[in-house]
Amino acid sequence: MKLASLKSERDGHLVIVSRDLERAVSAKDIAPTLQLA
Repeated sequence: MKLASLKSERDGHLVIVSRDLERAVSAKDIAPTLQLA
């Protein structure tokens, strides 16, 4: 599992990416940005 940030706002949108980089899900309900995580 990896954390990534998608461009959206100034700080980006936090997503969690699978180990094989095939799937990603939003982590917005947990932490809206990687900086806040």
